[in-house]
Amino acid sequence: MWMDEINLATSGDALGLMVIPEPASLLLMVSALAGALAFRRRSRP
Repeated sequence: MWMDEINLATSGDALGLMVIPEPASLLLMVSALAGALAFRRRSRP
């Protein structure tokens, strides 16, 4: 019986994989962006 390794690529980039963030981290990024925009609008004279 012969076993062999199959290497498709050395990294996820070579395979064309995308990193999809978890919903919680995505919500955190969106809320931080909204907070930054709200702070920017308030700080203008």
